[in-house]
Amino acid sequence: MCEQEDRTTKVVTKMKYMHRDIKPDNFRVREDGTIVLIDFGISCEYWKNDKHIPFSDGKGLRGTPFYASINSHRGEELSRRDDIFSLFYTFLYLIEKNLPWQCYIKDQEKQDNIKVIQTQIYKAKMLLTIDPN
Repeated sequence: MCEQEDRTTKVVTKMKYMHRDIKPDNFRVREDGTIVLIDFGISCEYWKNDKHIPFSDGKGLRGTPFYASINSHRGEELSRRDDIFSLFYTFLYLIEKNLPWQCYIKDQEKQDNIKVIQTQIYKAKMLLTIDPN
């Protein structure tokens, strides 16, 4: 399966495009067992005017955060290497059923939820202590 996904990604690269959102949900298996890559909504050409697109930053995150390369998280212009990173993260997820950083994100979500609850409790206490006179 991983071999077919790798071949599918290479086809995109040969067409001089980057997918920019490679993740397990963007692969489908046809009835004949062939794996295809779908959802080219944020894909773009990496080869323009007979050269690779130039480096730039300030682009913002593109792709799905769990599977996006560190370059995407930094807001840098993406390249073919970033699709390879995302493909690796996809393989890792398919093998391990988890990504190492998922626990940190879940912990952060818990911390954010705790802050929201603490704020709501504080506001409720403030409403209860308001003197109606």
